[in-house]
Amino acid sequence: MTTRIRRSSAEHHRGFQAALVDWQWPGDALRPNPLELGAALERWAAEVPEDAEVVAVLALGVASNLLGSSEHEAAVRAARAGLDASALDAPVGESAAVTEAWLAIVAADAAHGMDDAPSSRLLLERSLGPDVDPDDPIAPYLAMRRDLVGAQLAEAALEPGTAHGRYDDALVAAQQLLAGIDAVGPRWTAALFGTAGGVAMEQQAMSLFRIELEGRVAEATLGVARTGGDPAAVETAIEQCTDAGLPAAGPLALLGLFGALDADAVESTARHLTDIADAYDEPFRSTWQIAIRALEADAL
Repeated sequence: MTTRIRRSSAEHHRGFQAALVDWQWPGDALRPNPLELGAALERWAAEVPEDAEVVAVLALGVASNLLGSSEHEAAVRAARAGLDASALDAPVGESAAVTEAWLAIVAADAAHGMDDAPSSRLLLERSLGPDVDPDDPIAPYLAMRRDLVGAQLAEAALEPGTAHGRYDDALVAAQQLLAGIDAVGPRWTAALFGTAGGVAMEQQAMSLFRIELEGRVAEATLGVARTGGDPAAVETAIEQCTDAGLPAAGPLALLGLFGALDADAVESTARHLTDIADAYDEPFRSTWQIAIRALEADAL
């Protein structure tokens, strides 16, 4: 009979960190399956349930990283591992509530990226469960992230009115967060990365937060333009593409954007976007040029 040896917290932590390093910096080796990150967290929480709160915090960081790398399935698994850990011994306190709500939003976002709308909606609803203090500086950020995912789900379900309202709410919130970044940034940094990294780590995290908020403003601006039918909103979105480049989400982020424009504006806008794409390297240049021409033809 084989006896299973229960590994310690330190052993699980080392194993998780090794899996994370192997995935982020594989070197010359083949990058391991990112699903292993969530699996490592699942094993840790199952064997050492008293570490549930630590597992949940680590899950939030790695799930956010995976989502940013478009590893949607792995992000869902890691976030669910954190959510399951949160339920093991029901950690209490404001930080635990923020972590749980944030994990559910990340999981909902990743599930939407997998075209799993039912799971995304359930996870988004779950994010409302934790009792996050509305006066917490991070609360508007969580609401903004929740609105963006909800807007995407409504847009995919052909509910443009609902989508437009939520994109607009997300845009206002993201702009306000960006304007007050010095107030909310330390709370965002502490929740996602902890407080042990020192000044240099905090400065790097604040730079990442600014980049993220700028991306959320861009995402919401395009969403408002796509779903509102307002030529002025489309012009704002095009100006944004001029300043910040074509959307990171790809050509689908422009789908329906030309519908609010007359024929002359469609042609001039398409030429302008094509000029922006001309500065890109291949294969992105050709991909964008083909997509923009297709959107122009569809609108005329």
